[in-house]
Amino acid sequence: MVRKITVLLPVIVGCIILGVLGLTFVPEGIKNRNIDFSKGTIVINNNSISTEIAETPAERQRWLTFRNEELPLNSALLLVYDKPDLYSLWLLNIQFNLDLIWFDGAG
Repeated sequence: MVRKITVLLPVIVGCIILGVLGLTFVPEGIKNRNIDFSKGTIVINNNSISTEIAETPAERQRWLTFRNEELPLNSALLLVYDKPDLYSLWLLNIQFNLDLIWFDGAG
């Protein structure tokens, strides 16, 4: 039992230190929710969905990172890209579940 503790304790302390350092060195521009996204509405089969629109590379990079509040029901964040391609999303510190839907130019 003593052997497990002597092995686990340094591992646990190391993980805690890495976690604290990771959050400490995240740039303030990423931590602070200082982007006001454009607003819009999507209508699908007479159902309205309020949207925040991320059009610029900075907005798309920032999108939901460090956002603590969930998106309200019937709302979305629309990521707009200039051309069809393969894009990746970085889901850093998102505190809630997401549904992702991809649309092409044809809808």
